[in-house]
Amino acid sequence: MKILLTNDLKDLGIAATIVFVGFVIARYAGSILGQRIESGRLGLLSVARKKTLLCIPPILRLFIVVQGFLIAFRQLRFQSDFFEFAATVDATITTFGDVFLFLLLSIAFRLGFDYWTTRVATKQDSGRIVKARLLTNLMLLTIGFVILLRDIYSLPNLDFKFPQEEVLNVASFLLLITGSTLIFYIWSIQKRSAGQGTNKLNQAPSFPAELIASIEREDPDFPLIVDIANLFLAIVRHRLDAGVETPSRLTLVEHDTVVSKYLFDLEVHLYGNWKKRRFTVGRLAADSGSRSKCFYAIFDEYLVIKIPPEPISDSTEYIDSLMFEADIAEQIDLKECLIPTISVIMKYLDPSIDAQKDSLFSSEKRTMAPLKLKSELQRFLKVGDSFAYFMDMSEYYFLQNVTEMLHQANDTGDKVPFIRIKAPIEGIVANLLVLLAHLARKGVALRDLKPDNLLVAGDRNSYPHFLREPDEYMIGLIDIETAVIYGNPPRKWINQPILGGSPLYATPSHFFNNELIRQTEIFIS
Repeated sequence: MKILLTNDLKDLGIAATIVFVGFVIARYAGSILGQRIESGRLGLLSVARKKTLLCIPPILRLFIVVQGFLIAFRQLRFQSDFFEFAATVDATITTFGDVFLFLLLSIAFRLGFDYWTTRVATKQDSGRIVKARLLTNLMLLTIGFVILLRDIYSLPNLDFKFPQEEVLNVASFLLLITGSTLIFYIWSIQKRSAGQGTNKLNQAPSFPAELIASIEREDPDFPLIVDIANLFLAIVRHRLDAGVETPSRLTLVEHDTVVSKYLFDLEVHLYGNWKKRRFTVGRLAADSGSRSKCFYAIFDEYLVIKIPPEPISDSTEYIDSLMFEADIAEQIDLKECLIPTISVIMKYLDPSIDAQKDSLFSSEKRTMAPLKLKSELQRFLKVGDSFAYFMDMSEYYFLQNVTEMLHQANDTGDKVPFIRIKAPIEGIVANLLVLLAHLARKGVALRDLKPDNLLVAGDRNSYPHFLREPDEYMIGLIDIETAVIYGNPPRKWINQPILGGSPLYATPSHFFNNELIRQTEIFIS
């Protein structure tokens, strides 16, 4: 009550306003910083670094709130018998603020140090890096001790047995020694890194040029294969928290040009070692006649990558094409309808993304949004100079592969008598009829119905045994870019679908636009 009597309403109003403003600033500053970290995480931050950075917004909020309380408290006036109490509260609040500030500085310093060592350190520097990290921890602990000691000494009526000046002198001397030694280690590591000419590693060919030329003569798709491998090499670099300038290379381990299948080692040079992982990529449906080229890639999951016949360099056009298929998939309303999604690739850069959710879900749309603004994200969705389409086939089987397996279901690989596979073939036909009936009810014409665009969805633990029971699996769809919505409700005018398709399965109308077809119908009638 004496505090209230000492301060008038103006003093209390100012203090309350300061506290309120502190809460507002803390709320929005933390949210803005968190959003910037979230929006930049896909193209700029590794998973570990993003996780560490996301600790900063809540600490920043607490620091701002504490500083607001401190400023507000110092606006109040106290009677003489409350001076000691006021000094104690002031010192306590200051201590909390200094602790939060120290945490912010520690996180920033450690991230900067780790970022630097990832890019310049080699195996020969491992000993110096360990010592430099120990010196960094010691220096941060000393800074924290000095800050805390200063706050403790500011508390009233506290008498320490050791003198303040000597303690601070010892701490300052320790800071000088650790800081100087740390600078020496950083300088020596930087000098060694500059003298090694690591850029030469980037310029070294991944495999002999004559081998590349010979493979291209046998497989014209090999340049696209290399572009796909380079894309996943960039993903590996990102997952290892290595920058674009980090030495990296492709190493061709095995190849079969007849079936267009290649096995690569994706290698990144960090800390004096080549860190590598295996990557398989090959051509899909090479004989279907489709204008688009499809490839499969094995990289944690089984992925399908479709390269458009005409390169797409505009992100808006790319996103519009994704949403076009999403609209058709929404009309089809079939769980087993696989469409290209950005999250298939982005999940490798940020595991919090649910790649199983397609473009119809809000998580996929949130993933799309940054593409319009951030060019650094777009490179992870391009094969060469063109955007590509990515689908996760890890839960499904291509119908064409299933039928080939049924016809060659013995150890010798010879064709088996049809009578032995009659039952599963009948089940496939029955499920195909169910799919076609569903499409008719939804008013959707696929216009490119072929085995390559159909998938089999069933329990992978029971494959291929579930093919004996039609009720245990379903036939689904993949690649519906040429589909058109014509009904449910019926439409007098339909949107112009993509012209073309697979020549072996297309009708002449696939290659004419709506207006020309409409005029032809009028002429015939």
